[in-house]
Amino acid sequence: MKEELNLSKDDWDKISELPDNILLHMMNFMDTREAVQTCVLSKRWNNLWKRLTSLLFNSSEFESVFKFNKFLSKFLSDRDDSISLLNVDLDFRPPHEIACLSDCTLYYLGFLGRPRFELEPLNRLMEYAVSRNCQRFSINVGFDCRLDVDPVCFCPSLTILRLSFTPYGANCKLPKSLQLPVLKTLYLHHVGFTASDNGCAEPFSTCFLLNTLVLECCYLDVDAKVICISNSNLSCLVLDNKFEVADEIVLSTPKLRLLTIKDDCCMNKFSSTCNLSFLEKVYIDVISYDEHSSVHLSWLQLVSNIKEMILSADTIRLIRRVLEVFDSVRIHSPGFVNLETLVVKRDALDLISDEEVNWIVRFLLQNSILSLDKEKTLKVIYTNTLLKIQIW
Repeated sequence: MKEELNLSKDDWDKISELPDNILLHMMNFMDTREAVQTCVLSKRWNNLWKRLTSLLFNSSEFESVFKFNKFLSKFLSDRDDSISLLNVDLDFRPPHEIACLSDCTLYYLGFLGRPRFELEPLNRLMEYAVSRNCQRFSINVGFDCRLDVDPVCFCPSLTILRLSFTPYGANCKLPKSLQLPVLKTLYLHHVGFTASDNGCAEPFSTCFLLNTLVLECCYLDVDAKVICISNSNLSCLVLDNKFEVADEIVLSTPKLRLLTIKDDCCMNKFSSTCNLSFLEKVYIDVISYDEHSSVHLSWLQLVSNIKEMILSADTIRLIRRVLEVFDSVRIHSPGFVNLETLVVKRDALDLISDEEVNWIVRFLLQNSILSLDKEKTLKVIYTNTLLKIQIW
């Protein structure tokens, strides 16, 4: 380690002479395994790692899951329990050198066919985080194997939670309601939601301080058809790709300011229980077209109060195709009374003309008060890959 840092003995001694809080601050940015290895440097470093407040684990740095599990168990048993725990970050995936081996080899190494064993380090770490009042918790599971994770251990002190699972077999299904009263940021990737008795999943209403919510490739269980994103404090919402089997996404977010909708298949209908009067900016990127796409343009009705709207070139094409099949009498555009900027995001591969873009823009603004004012005009400005249309 001295050679890697290129430090003289005197320089190394100077580092060792730093106060504990400074050394621990630096060590909290290290992988936990590397932080533990500092104990061999000198007696000065022998027990510092036991007082870490941020734990960063990467199972791929170990030769096998078995060795990772052994290290984790030893570390948690030896750590100083009197020290509070702020951050836990676990990247749980196969070691690099065997990640591409056959399923048969992975089976004998313990990566397939033993789901209970695989879950053991996950559950142990979650339980430990709960018992130590962890504030930021992140798990990324990259195994292509069958896992059925039920995260029953949610720490009520959490302010940031990130759960990411591979879509190839591994899955995580949340309880009906998340009891996380101080949670501010929540990121979920390939996570399932459980329905209530009415067939609607509504997991976020008890996260009273939730400000930012990111949902990527999430899904509902077989008994749910509607996902209700209900939260009185939510300000930023990102919906990245569709909810599988969900008929409708209902927003009950009166303080929402930023909304992003990205969907390759455009399968979900959108509605809202409030007028989203605080909504300022929306980004829409939808791609596929089918016979139901006219219904999926329901997001138009949600964003009438916005000041800035960003549309991808794919979204422009989708609107055009809908209008070609269903006349504009059946597809109503709301009046964007507060709209200041409309941006069409495109690149060199987007084969869409300025005339097509302007035609869709005119459609979107046909019921807008601004579009009826003859003193207001549309000005097209090219800025790198953005075709920017400003209302003057």
